[in-house]
Amino acid sequence: MKAIILAGGYGTRLRPLSCVKPKLLFPILGKPILKRNLEVLSKIGVNEVILAVNYLAKELKKEIGKKYAGVTIKYSLEKIALGTGGALKKAEKLIDETPFYVLNGDIIFEEKISEILKLHKEKHPIATVALHEVEDPSRFGVVKLNEEMFIEEFIEKPEFPPSKLINAGIYLVEKEIFNYIRLGKTSLEKEVFPILASEKKLLGYKYDGIWFDIGKIEDFIKANFLFLKNLTIEDNVKIGKKAKLTPPVFIGSKSKINGEIGPYAIINRECTINEDAKISNSILFQKVKVKKSSIIMDSIIGDEVFIDENVEINNSILASKVIVNKGVKIIDNVKICPFKEVEKDVIGPTTVR
Repeated sequence: MKAIILAGGYGTRLRPLSCVKPKLLFPILGKPILKRNLEVLSKIGVNEVILAVNYLAKELKKEIGKKYAGVTIKYSLEKIALGTGGALKKAEKLIDETPFYVLNGDIIFEEKISEILKLHKEKHPIATVALHEVEDPSRFGVVKLNEEMFIEEFIEKPEFPPSKLINAGIYLVEKEIFNYIRLGKTSLEKEVFPILASEKKLLGYKYDGIWFDIGKIEDFIKANFLFLKNLTIEDNVKIGKKAKLTPPVFIGSKSKINGEIGPYAIINRECTINEDAKISNSILFQKVKVKKSSIIMDSIIGDEVFIDENVEINNSILASKVIVNKGVKIIDNVKICPFKEVEKDVIGPTTVR
């Protein structure tokens, strides 16, 4: 089978972390979201994936390449953002079989999603939408179903949701869907699905497996901590004599740990944490260096950030390649954009651009 992953979004709600890193490459316990999803797709019988890309496409290609987890990867490049429908339409020539999966790139799901195929073949719709029940459906597309599981109404981000069943961003579709998508910028959710629903050609499948939409910072944190179990240490990690680990903790490969880590600390690969440094309730991306006696709490630290000695970072986000000088305090909801050097204390809420 084939799948199209819609990977062209800007990730604006994940800034400043997404300014130089595509959200599909954000790590969930050391593994990028996209790689996790490719592994799941491989297990359910998908052997070719088309990535519909736009923003930071080069970074995605560099990380994923032409094959991953036994799945052949092809790319459909949008020169301008085309929306979910436009991105799908542009990739039409790469689809030569039916049905095929269409997925939003910034979600986490599991193999149970393959059950959608059986229902789709029984009911013969043009598209089947995976539906997931959430406590707060107001920020998602919400559906109303009839007794046969066909979607009667598709409402995108309603003020007063009629149900808690939301569009999970995973679809199984027939090639016939391309007849409903015009060229240019188009939305599946706002333009195509309502038409299919009115024609009784849009089916709903209730998916109750693991699911996360990594659209906001709090969702990214929640997903990481959901998967965080006890103490996980990957290969080639060096734990020093002065290190103290308080689970739950994840330490990525090739990291060097001499400080106090945890609880609820995720240290991705090739990080260096020096003695007397303390990290808790935080996520460090890859290749972060934390010098002696620095403290990081309730924060996210981007790739290749350098944190000098005696620094305090609390309830803040530092994007890639930020440098924090000795003795600096960054506290109370501070966001630091990429490549900045922080030479003096920053007290939030504020953004350093």
